[in-house]
Amino acid sequence: MNNKIDQLGNKISIIPLSDVLSISGNNYTLSTEKNIRSYYTINDLNFEQKLNTSDAGDIYNQNLTAIIQKNDDILRFMGQNILIILYSLQGDKIIWGSKDFPVKLKITPFISKLSIDLSRSSPIALNF
Repeated sequence: MNNKIDQLGNKISIIPLSDVLSISGNNYTLSTEKNIRSYYTINDLNFEQKLNTSDAGDIYNQNLTAIIQKNDDILRFMGQNILIILYSLQGDKIIWGSKDFPVKLKITPFISKLSIDLSRSSPIALNF
């Protein structure tokens, strides 16, 4: 990425990778836009990335937790490989995920909100 992102905004978009035709940098092409969902988070987004080195090479374990208002629509993404679009405070988009290294979603329900844990492992760091 060319632009330095100082802080993430409070919006994420989720796209099933089955709808993605191609990804190149921060550009993507979709077969359909009917399955894109955007959510505004209650919490500040903190992206965590840890490097694990082994004989097989470097792997970056990447994690992000988002808290959103309770919304049953997000359940559609359970068990799917997904692509995440993160947004900076300035509105810049950051693409997270690929067909080879998809993002996985885990949902923890609470009374009036949901905790969405997003994670993936990749040999490539996400720099922003």
